[in-house]
Amino acid sequence: MDPSDCFALFNLPRTAQLDQTLLRDRYHERVRELVDPATGGGEAGRALHRAHEILADPVQRLRHLLHLLAPERKAAGAGLSGELVELFSEVGGVLNRADGLISRLSQTASALGRALLAGEEAEVQLALQNVLGKLTGKWDTELAEVPRIRPDDVESLEATLGRLRILQKWQGEVQARLLRLLTG
Repeated sequence: MDPSDCFALFNLPRTAQLDQTLLRDRYHERVRELVDPATGGGEAGRALHRAHEILADPVQRLRHLLHLLAPERKAAGAGLSGELVELFSEVGGVLNRADGLISRLSQTASALGRALLAGEEAEVQLALQNVLGKLTGKWDTELAEVPRIRPDDVESLEATLGRLRILQKWQGEVQARLLRLLTG
């Protein structure tokens, strides 16, 4: 068993999509087999936990599978489709608007100044939530396609991984701005 192959560690097939219940069950089986509770798990416990994290996350799982199938590829991903370019334009506009508002809010010390910006703040929060909903919808659409990828189709794996990484990054950016506005 190759410890650098997370699929082999849990005796699972190398596929883009995994049954999360089966993964969890295999993880618990391996922990019972390899980890001494008296020592707290040690290196074996950490390796199993890390392998489980990799396989449970769709982006990390695709990256790992791609590395196993084609280690020479760097998973650069695919170019943006027309739909993602449109979404990127919308995300960029909303993020710029949020950054401008956050900057003005940070320079506003008075209650009157904050009150004057309250309407714009509500609009920007709504725009951020709207674009986050679109990103989440696109993420779900991409994940729904993962089971259709053949395990040996490196190009499709790489393209899907690229799109998921982009969506994940954009979701994080939007969530960070929204949190900043919500927490002041």
